[in-house]
Amino acid sequence: MVCKNCGAALKQGTSVCPSCGTEVDETAAAVALEYEEPEHRTPSETEPPKKSKKKMIIIASSVAVLLIGFVALAFGMGIFMSDKQRFLYAEYKTFEQLSDEFQDKYGEDLAFNELTLSNPSRSEVTLSGMLNMEAATYDPELDMIQSILNSSSITMTQEMDPTVNQAFYELGLNIQQADALTMEMAQSNEQIGLKIPFLYDEYFYINLDQYGEFMRMFDPFYDGPESLEAVQYSWEDLKLSEAEQEDLQSRYSTFFMDSLKDEYFVDNGKVDYEYSGTNLSLRELVLELSPEEASAFTNEFFGFVAADDELHQLVAERAVMVADAQTLELALDGEEFNVQTFQADIKEALEELQAEAENLQYPNGFTSTILVDNSNIIISRQINTAISMENTNEAGNLFVETRNVKLDNNEVDRATVVTLAPEGQQDSELNVAYTNIIGAGDGSRTEDMSLNVSLSEYGTTSEPFSLSMQSEFFGLGTGDQQVERSFAVMSNDISSMEPLLTGTLNQEKDINLKDEAASYKYDFTIDLNEQFENGSLSFVLESDSTIIESVSLPTLDGDAGINVVELTEFDMMQIAEDMEMRLGQLMFELGLF
Repeated sequence: MVCKNCGAALKQGTSVCPSCGTEVDETAAAVALEYEEPEHRTPSETEPPKKSKKKMIIIASSVAVLLIGFVALAFGMGIFMSDKQRFLYAEYKTFEQLSDEFQDKYGEDLAFNELTLSNPSRSEVTLSGMLNMEAATYDPELDMIQSILNSSSITMTQEMDPTVNQAFYELGLNIQQADALTMEMAQSNEQIGLKIPFLYDEYFYINLDQYGEFMRMFDPFYDGPESLEAVQYSWEDLKLSEAEQEDLQSRYSTFFMDSLKDEYFVDNGKVDYEYSGTNLSLRELVLELSPEEASAFTNEFFGFVAADDELHQLVAERAVMVADAQTLELALDGEEFNVQTFQADIKEALEELQAEAENLQYPNGFTSTILVDNSNIIISRQINTAISMENTNEAGNLFVETRNVKLDNNEVDRATVVTLAPEGQQDSELNVAYTNIIGAGDGSRTEDMSLNVSLSEYGTTSEPFSLSMQSEFFGLGTGDQQVERSFAVMSNDISSMEPLLTGTLNQEKDINLKDEAASYKYDFTIDLNEQFENGSLSFVLESDSTIIESVSLPTLDGDAGINVVELTEFDMMQIAEDMEMRLGQLMFELGLF
């Protein structure tokens, strides 16, 4: 409390002010204290206003986050995009979806394949067959073929080291689990050798720096390369770097954005779409070019590619890297083969293609209509155009339709239909139709695929063909996966209701990236029912691959190998006689004579 007269601080219960002697009114002093005390409060007593301020900051921040999220969502849904941006973004999102699905299906296969392109690896592939035919009458020749096939297999072993350019191959034919015919080949940076044990026990080899001498054994006037250079490359050398990918994407996306003008695109808003009992509300986007605009864009595109020296260099560098330049020079009659010459050839070929494209006309222009959902994924696409050569009255109509619809039963219906027809001839057309119904289960997936090819003219279908295949996948998203397929090849001829061919294909794969190993098995069976009862022909292909430390190459020099360049005429005669004797003995053992 304080004194109402002099303002001095008073103790609680004081009746007279000790400073001025004024009688104290407790009620008034208490009211005065109530108004004055905020100036003397401690920090802890002033917290409520600060909490209120914090609350306002939190509310403001939350609103800002919601606004940012709304803007991002709006851009994702295309609300703030132009018609052109919305159309191209839908194409990009759809391509991205398909790329993700491909990665989900084959990501581990691609990852292991990349390991084999960058590390030493060993793989063994075995092909075996089984023929089961019960003919109406006994056929001894058929019985012999069936017996040989059922007891035979072909095995190929391969060891490769792309880092040092070494490889070893072994190919063998096994009959009744015994080696009948084998062949070995070894290749390094210095030598290449071949061995066929059933003909001769030693390797025949040449040193790569003796290539000229070897060629003059057959052609005394040979004047080509004196040595062969084994090209050494790895997957890292071949694939596009991130910088190269970004550069290509930037240049070509800029080209399309600049060349496809805004007025080519129209947003027709929401439309109703119904397919197979599924009803959707989709946005219709249209890209439409007049005949003159379609020709101008095509010419501009081919001109852009023909002038793209960076692209030509990327292709030329990798082509020359993969090929043995000196070998190609020999094949090209000594014509120089390097990055510069190959790049010039690419440019010349593209310029010729550009000149040919200038003669193309599009009498009906070009129209692409897409229907997209709220995620900017294309559900339906229709492309219409017609192409003709300059100064001719003949034109070919092209119609392309794609479908990617999620049905009400959670199946996905995908289709691509391509139709080609001469202009003005409605009764003549080539039609290729692909459809696939995809169903998802718990760790499994089903596919019901069909491919139909038909050529119609004046109401008559010629060379009809169709393939149907039902598949069931188990172990999705893992390296351990099985696929069971059944297929049938049919004729579209109404008079023939029976399939031309039926069979099954069972696949197994086990990829373990941690252990750097992969195995595949393909069991393929074809039914033979026309002339045989319960007949079938089956093949089994098995492969096992693993990453190894290094490649083991046989020693070619010395007693284990014969340098072909150093052979005399007498040596060659002796070797030929020895091979002829062994070949005759082998044919006798096989019962061929």
